Amino acid sequence: MNVCSAFMLAGSGQRILTVHFFSMYGRYQKGMGIIMEKAIKKYFPIFALPTFAAFTIGFIIPFVLGVYLSFCEFTTVTDATFVGFKNYIRIWGDATFIHALWYTSLFTVVSVITINVLAFAVAMLLTKGIKGTNIFRTVFFMPNLIGGIILGYIWQLILNGILLHFERTLTYNSAYGFWGLVILMNWQQIGYMMIIYIAGIQTIIIVLMNSFKKKIFISNRPFSLPDAKSFVGLENYASGMQKIDFLHSFAYSLFITVGSVAVIILCTSMCAWYITRVKSKITSGMYYLFAFSMIVPFQMVMFTLSKIADILHLGNPVGIIIVYLGFGAGLAVFMFCGFVKSIPLEIEESAMIDGCNPLQTYFKIVFPVMKPTAISVAILEAMWVWNDYLLPYLVLDIKKYKTIPIAIQYLKGGYGAIDMGAMMAMIVLAIIPIIIFYIACQKHIIEGVVAGAVKG
Repeated sequence: MNVCSAFMLAGSGQRILTVHFFSMYGRYQKGMGIIMEKAIKKYFPIFALPTFAAFTIGFIIPFVLGVYLSFCEFTTVTDATFVGFKNYIRIWGDATFIHALWYTSLFTVVSVITINVLAFAVAMLLTKGIKGTNIFRTVFFMPNLIGGIILGYIWQLILNGILLHFERTLTYNSAYGFWGLVILMNWQQIGYMMIIYIAGIQTIIIVLMNSFKKKIFISNRPFSLPDAKSFVGLENYASGMQKIDFLHSFAYSLFITVGSVAVIILCTSMCAWYITRVKSKITSGMYYLFAFSMIVPFQMVMFTLSKIADILHLGNPVGIIIVYLGFGAGLAVFMFCGFVKSIPLEIEESAMIDGCNPLQTYFKIVFPVMKPTAISVAILEAMWVWNDYLLPYLVLDIKKYKTIPIAIQYLKGGYGAIDMGAMMAMIVLAIIPIIIFYIACQKHIIEGVVAGAVKG
């Protein structure tokens, strides 16, 4: 045998050993994965059941009942009579519905196009190394920190203030209302997509200015600074706090928001880890159900959800936390699942080899790694819960419990009269806590959103 032949045989042997090594390592990895999956599967009641039970209460049952009721005639959800496709046939013959459908479709198309065009244009600018992008990261979410019912009053004031110069109002012509909605949606959603942060700052400044002005000057001169004639000091703040019992509403909002966010983060992150690591038809079905819930509008389930919450006696600050967990689980589970898929499985296998059970592995290894995504979810869910009006209004016993958005709505008196001074003051107080929370956590949100989108 010559030298060349010897080297060839040696090389062949090395390749065989290498292939054998990787084959053995692959089987080892697969075996470890099976063992770990079996170990995690036993913890279904801890990791996945609480979230899925709340999800069943907050979405699945209301959605199924909502679909069933669409085939019924009823006054309340308890006296439904099945009528087949009668409702669907009748609605397509209703001119009001057809107009609303066309109006909503046009609004959606125009808003989506304008939002994405503007968002893409500004995103391109922000990637050019322009100074000020760090400040932008602090305020790009600002439009979304303000609740929908509060936004409605703010933009009604702003747009009517502009139209007043032309002797017009939003109600003068439907076109004004349409473009007003488009402007509002652009302002809020483009802010969510990282643009027009200046608008957010300016709008908050407008609200702050008007909170120190007399009511008559808020409507007639919404963009002017307070002067000796219009300035009322803290009178609006004192009046608003007295009229709506602001401190009690603040306490209820704070308790519900903090409790809901904490429960959502803990339960949904555990559920996401479970359904990602345990591969089965059941976990796949759960994942797709969670994802599907994000595209279903709240109006689809709001009446049935309200009835179920009433039956289960959830109309209190503790009970509504379960409702928020159930209805808000979709987005949180989706984001956490995307992040879990990016975590190297070897880390968890090493923990198991060292003697950790699934609970120890999750709390000592997995959950700390989830911090960026957890903070992102916390910000998104906190903004939703803190500013939410409709769900608390439907679920809570509002004679006993009023959150801040519900309390602010009570400043609207008979015949549409609104104490704008007190409302502006209460809006300022309502915005401050969520802005402070966001500023404290904002540095993690971009990292968390990106991480949650990986392999999602």
